[in-house]
Amino acid sequence: MIKRIIAAGLGVALMLSVAGCSREKPLTADQARMPASSDDFIDEDFQDVADSLTGAGFTNVETKAMGDLIAGWLSSPGEVEEVEIGGVASFDKASVFERGVSIVVSYHSFPEDDEDQPAESAAPSAEPSVSPSADAEIMTVENNADLAAFLAITDNCSDVNSDFAAKYEGRIIEFDGNISAMQHHGDYDTRYDFLLAPGDYSETKIVGPSFQFRDVNATYDLHLTGSNGKDTIGVGDQIRITAEVDFFDSLPCQFILEPVATAFR
Repeated sequence: MIKRIIAAGLGVALMLSVAGCSREKPLTADQARMPASSDDFIDEDFQDVADSLTGAGFTNVETKAMGDLIAGWLSSPGEVEEVEIGGVASFDKASVFERGVSIVVSYHSFPEDDEDQPAESAAPSAEPSVSPSADAEIMTVENNADLAAFLAITDNCSDVNSDFAAKYEGRIIEFDGNISAMQHHGDYDTRYDFLLAPGDYSETKIVGPSFQFRDVNATYDLHLTGSNGKDTIGVGDQIRITAEVDFFDSLPCQFILEPVATAFR
């Protein structure tokens, strides 16, 4: 599996955020600049913080579950308590450190989640369980007539969307599609909303439901495989989508999917 980071704008934003004095002293090949201050990281999602640090060039980032929560009082699971860099928990945005400096992201968790783990292993696995039952079979246009018909609809706001979601909620579907649009999710730098369409990409015509991967990290959540000679993933890419049926959001007329596997085609 090849993990990828959508880098559009991130490197530029990091360079523009540094203070005037730092522009006068360029980074060496062994240095990286802190993308936020220690206070900025507190209460953010630990995986987003780890992604931000690795995206800035730091190579020794670990996450640490604290196991301090009781029924979610005071803090929520996954919220960052502190970030230590070389044992120091106070630092300013744009501060310069060695790329390999030890960074520990400590976050609130329930006791059963209390274990140290590398940042890259923090994302939960979304691989479908293997089951011999017919209900667990991955749905494709070849083995499920309902899916084939659904992918060909012309009204992405019709009741067909909600009916299909209600009938197949929790099932895994697989089909050829494309990325028709994407944007950052809220104020996050490393989480995105992807608008997906069935079939091949077109700038002028979209047929079928308006699928969406909502609030996902492109490095971990999409479970990318294959490269097709590309270094990034973005609008216009042709992909094979394997995802779990979640729900139909009728206000923007978007059919929400949870990514299981995404492959370039």
